[in-house]
Order: sequence, then structure tokens, then C-alpha cells
Amino acid sequence: MTERRIIYLATGNPHKREELLALCDGRLDLRLCSDLTPDIGWVEDGDSFAANATIKARVVRAHTDH
Repeated sequence: MTERRIIYLATGNPHKREELLALCDGRLDLRLCSDLTPDIGWVEDGDSFAANATIKARVVRAHTDH
């Protein structure tokens, strides 16, 4: 069996995780950013959705070993 990739979601909302798990039929290992560290956070002060997504991705990546 192929090892599933871990994908950290830049959200603390477990309902969003459950919705995405249902869509991918369990093919992905989806985890919340709070699984990395309970006090993870960021300031969404970008000027667009893309800028805020980048902010969140950088914070989450800084807490992983990848």
C-alpha cells in the first residue's frame, strides 16, 4: 500500500476537515494545523485571499519537518 501524504489544513475548524475527508474518500491524510501545535496562529493582513493563504501556508510549513 502506498503511504498517504499528510496535508495540513490551515484551519482550526474540524468540520472543514471532515467535509474534505468525505470528498477525497479517505485517500489523503488531512490534519488540522492545531495538530502541529495547539497555539499555532497567524495574522491575515494580506490584501487578497491569495496573500492570506500564503501567510497561512508559510506559518504551517514553519511548524513541519518538510
